[in-house]
Amino acid sequence: MKKSAVICFVIFCMIASVSAFALDMKSYCKQVASVAGGSYRIEETCLKQEQAAKDELEKMTVPDQIAKHCKEVAEVGGSG
Repeated sequence: MKKSAVICFVIFCMIASVSAFALDMKSYCKQVASVAGGSYRIEETCLKQEQAAKDELEKMTVPDQIAKHCKEVAEVGGSG
C-alpha cells in the first residue's frame, strides 16, 4: 500500500510540474537537436512530441496541495 501511494505521489508531482509551470520547449528541443548535430527534423519532432505530452498532461487535474509541494521542490532544485 505504501509503495503505491509513493508511486502515485511521484506521478502527480511529474504531472503538476509539467502542466502547471511553463516548460521552455524550444530551448529544450534545440538542445536535443544539437546533440544530434543540429538536425531540424529532430528539433521539429521533439517540439511536436513535447506539445502532445503537454496537451495530455493539461487535461489531468492535480490537487492543489500536491501542485504546491511540487512547485516548492522545483524551486529548491532549480530549473536546469
